[in-house]
Parts: sequence; structure tokens; C-alpha cells
Amino acid sequence: MDVALAISRRLEEFGLEQRDLAQAAQVTDSYISQLLTGKRTPPAPSRTSKRGTREAGGPPAEGAVEERTGGRAHAVVSGSS
Repeated sequence: MDVALAISRRLEEFGLEQRDLAQAAQVTDSYISQLLTGKRTPPAPSRTSKRGTREAGGPPAEGAVEERTGGRAHAVVSGSS
């Protein structure tokens, strides 16, 4: 699977830019650029950490709902201002 091509297509599909993905993934714009140009390879699944309470084995925070994006579940707080 060509990860760079898959990421590029999804960014285009959702009308997002590399910096949007970098911000959401909590990485630098440079890292995303390097992934998309093939200068870096994505980390192996065993090397990635899952963030958030739910992924750490606990229940979602009170008032949170789960949202699925790209096949992954993310806790999203609902009703907060």
C-alpha cells in the first residue's frame, strides 16, 4: 500500500491541507511533508501510542461520544462550549 498516496487522496477528499493533518496528529508539518514525499516511513503499529482515556483502557469521559474517522475511534466531548 502506498501510504503517501492514500494520505494525499484523503486530504484532497476532505479538502484539508498537510498542516491540518499535522495539527490533528500532533506532529510537525515537516513530518507530514516527509511522509508524503517518501523521505520517511510511517512508524510500525507497535511503535505508536494511542492517546486518550478510552485507548488507555478506561471508559470515555462523562458527556463524551465516540466518533469513527478513518477506521479509528476517537472520543469527542459533546455539548461543551
